[in-house]
Amino acid sequence: MTKKLAQTIASNQFDVDKVYVERAWKFLDNTERHMLLVYHLQVYSVAEISRLLMELGGEWSKLSDNKSRHKEEISIDVNGHNERLLLQLQKKGFITSYQEKNDRKKRCFEVWVKQQ
Repeated sequence: MTKKLAQTIASNQFDVDKVYVERAWKFLDNTERHMLLVYHLQVYSVAEISRLLMELGGEWSKLSDNKSRHKEEISIDVNGHNERLLLQLQKKGFITSYQEKNDRKKRCFEVWVKQQ
């Protein structure tokens, strides 16, 4: 695995075995890891997603605790890629719902993490 191949896997949606997604994860920075999850989250189990969100860090790590159902406000850019990752997390059953929340200070997502 080279960094260039890892970046290709992260930036494109196509079928790839989990072993290659895992190897690519090790070569990528957080921005590229985010895209890897957007395109290849389906290869991971719900239990593995917690670890990946913790490793991704930042606001995403708030979602990693799925021991009890809870609401988190994550201050991430309201853009297509972030919303796509949230949609993938919802389809996978890791979160129950999310919605954009606007207040005077910031735009963020309100996310309900599902108890596992």
